[in-house]
Amino acid sequence: MAALTATCAAIEGLTRQLAFEFAPTGVRVNCVRGDAMPDTRTIPLTLAGSAAIAGVSPEVFAQTLPAPPLGRPVSAADTAASVAFLLSDAASATSAQVLSVASRALAA
Repeated sequence: MAALTATCAAIEGLTRQLAFEFAPTGVRVNCVRGDAMPDTRTIPLTLAGSAAIAGVSPEVFAQTLPAPPLGRPVSAADTAASVAFLLSDAASATSAQVLSVASRALAA
């Protein structure tokens, strides 16, 4: 997880820098930071790996995770809708931003 966290931080920094560099050309650069999406392949694999490290089944490990405040996990469709917004004219003044699509609080 440390490598993933470092990579995400680097992408967010790169987003801000590229937005600054491309601003004079009118190109907008934003980042969408998605939460764990159970309908993707990555989350079940990560859950299984974390459970194996903890020495429990994925089902037992999942029960130790906090419940999402929104009452449901974020889906890939939720994330895609956020990307569509950023691509739309409604977001024409939005650049250098990290949009968190999350069902729970994300670490800073």
